[in-house]
Formats: sequence, C-alpha cells, structure tokens
Amino acid sequence: MKYFALVLNGVAIVVLGWGLGGVVDLLGDKTRQVAPLALPEMRPITQDALAAQQETVAALEKISAVDGARAPAQDQAGAHLVTLPPAGAPGSDGPQLPSRHLNLLARMANEEVAVIDGNIVRKGQLLPQGGRVLHIKPSQVTVQETKGKQDLKVDIGGLRVGTLRWGTPLPQDALPISNESTKP
Repeated sequence: MKYFALVLNGVAIVVLGWGLGGVVDLLGDKTRQVAPLALPEMRPITQDALAAQQETVAALEKISAVDGARAPAQDQAGAHLVTLPPAGAPGSDGPQLPSRHLNLLARMANEEVAVIDGNIVRKGQLLPQGGRVLHIKPSQVTVQETKGKQDLKVDIGGLRVGTLRWGTPLPQDALPISNESTKP
C-alpha cells in the first residue's frame, strides 16, 4: 500500500504520454490528406433534351384535355381543384354519419333539454350510440360525431294538431271516477 500512489502516478504519466503521442501523429506529416470532392461540370442543355421536354409537356396537355378544358395556370393558383362533399354528407364516398331523430326540444329549470332517439339529453352529454351534444338551441341540436358534426332539427312537417288524443277509445272501467258520480 505504501507504493500504490507512486504506481498510480506512473500509470497516469504513461496514459498521458500515449495521448500526447497520438495528437503529435495526427498533426504530423504522416496524416492522410483528404482530397476535396470533385463535382462534375454542368453542361448546357442540348437541343435533343429541350425537344424531349417539349414533347412531354405536349403529351401532358393532351392528357389533361381528356377531363375537360384546362384553365391557365395562373387562374388555378387559388382555386380548389377538387371539391368533395364533407364526410358524412349525402353523396360523399366516406363514412356516413349515424341517422338520428330529434323527437323533442324543451326548457326545464332554465336548462335546454332534448330527446334524441328516445333519450333525454343535455348539453355536453354523451349519446348511448356515440356522439356528444354540443349545442341545444330553440330550433336545433348540434351533435359531434366521430366522423363530423350534424345538426338535428325538429321535423315541423310531422307535427299535427291534436296529437295528444287517445288513438282508440278507452274502456269505461279505465276512466277515472269523479266524486260527483258517487253521490247518493
């Protein structure tokens, strides 16, 4: 143990010398020189290449004329080239939004409620078949589906006067008995 520090210092001097020797070798004349990357010279475009490019442009113009008249490029810069109906809308190729039916809109205790597909819902509530009620307005309900939003409106054409009448007459024993009929 007495000479451990001396041996450790000797090892450190050897490692330091080996590192300095490596630095001297790298900086010396023996270092391999890397040649700069040689870039090929750019040649001017030949007439054959220009003719081939013009033929390609002419062929592409003929192909685009198949779908209809081609507008100048400056007119197409800000225009939508393809207009598709939104996802879920009738006529779209994408997934359709679920078919929902708004049965009733009501205001209960200063809160708007709606009956959608027979379920009473409030703003922010999840529907059992998926979707969340975003807004309940006096004339419509907005539902956020996984594939988009849909606005549900009450079918005014389906409303009829007198819809609260019984469909068939009740039997006599089902009618409530008044106190006046039981008087002697």
